[in-house]
Amino acid sequence: MADIIQLRRDTAANWTTNDPTLADGEQGLETDTTKIKYGNGTDNWNALAYLTVEASSLAWGAITGTLADQTDLDTELDAKQDNLTLNAKTGSYTVVIADAGKYIRVNAASANNVTVNTGLNALATGTQINVRQAGSGQTTIVASGTTINTAETLKLNKQHSTCTLIKVGTSEWDLLGDMEVSA
Repeated sequence: MADIIQLRRDTAANWTTNDPTLADGEQGLETDTTKIKYGNGTDNWNALAYLTVEASSLAWGAITGTLADQTDLDTELDAKQDNLTLNAKTGSYTVVIADAGKYIRVNAASANNVTVNTGLNALATGTQINVRQAGSGQTTIVASGTTINTAETLKLNKQHSTCTLIKVGTSEWDLLGDMEVSA
C-alpha cells in the first residue's frame, strides 16, 4: 500500500489559538484563507511569516512588490489587464508622458505620424505604449531626438495593424508589431 503524505492544515483561528511549532521545513495550511507558513523548528505559528509570492518571479509585465496572498495577486493582475486606457486620435499625434501604458488608436483617412520625442525621457525603462492604425491612412512611428529600434520599417503594415513601443533606454525605444516590410 502506498504511503499517504498529509500536510498540516487547520483554520486560521485554530492555528492562532493553538500556536504550534512546525518542524523545520514543515508546511502549515490555513484551510479557510489558503495562506501557508513554513516552520523553522523553533518559532511558534504566530511568529512565522506567511509564504509570499514575489511579483518579480511572475511572468506578467511590470507588477511590483510582494503579494501576500492569492487575492492580492488576482487583484493586481486584473488591474494590469483591464485598465488599458484608449487615447483616440484622428490624425498625426505626438506622444506625451500621460500616454504611458495607453492604447493610441489612430483613425485617419490620410497618412499620419505618431511621434516619439525626448519629452518621454522621464518615463521608466520598460514603459509600453500601444498604437493601432484603425483608419485607412498609413501610420508611421517617427523618432524625434530618440532612437527607435525595429527589424522592419517604422510604418504600420496596413489598416488594423498594431505595434508596441517599449522604452529600453533614456531616449531609446524598441518597436514590435505588424510593421511594413522593407523593400
